[in-house]
Amino acid sequence: MIWTTRSRSEGPKGVHFSETGHGPTLVLIHGVGLTAARAQGAEVVFGGTPVTGLSDHYVQPTLVLANNPKVETMTVEMFGPVMTLIPFDTEAEAIALANDSAFGLGSGLFTRDLARAHRVSRRIRSGITWVNTYRAISPVAPFGGFNQSGYGREADKEAILDYTRVKTTWINTSDAPMGNPFVMR
Repeated sequence: MIWTTRSRSEGPKGVHFSETGHGPTLVLIHGVGLTAARAQGAEVVFGGTPVTGLSDHYVQPTLVLANNPKVETMTVEMFGPVMTLIPFDTEAEAIALANDSAFGLGSGLFTRDLARAHRVSRRIRSGITWVNTYRAISPVAPFGGFNQSGYGREADKEAILDYTRVKTTWINTSDAPMGNPFVMR
């Protein structure tokens, strides 16, 4: 699993590749994200190591326990099997932590309270919120992110709208000359 950088020559947090712009476009999760998280005081509870027998682009499922919301694994999109947990005391604090991000592809919520599920889901800024499940998707349900996690939606009829442009055309079919164009008809 990989974390993509924004450009070919400059990686995250001061990691610089070849000045030619032809350096790697991928940064290994365990090489940057998890190392930075550990240095910031986070604890890797399990995982965080490469998958045996595969390239270094794959990492074992990993659980990170964060001590603050600015830990690296909380501030970047970790496209890999990495979950970061951070303690909270109130529902409002949990929502604030979830929304304190430049990203918003998906969110997960576990609760036995259906009213809370609806209330929190409505307030979290992400393209999808899973309740008591995770990563359930369907081609008949729109999927996409908020903020820097993307624009538009994939799947369902919502995706088609990205390929359309609305236009209105009014045609007067009368032989009579047009009246005052500033009068609503």
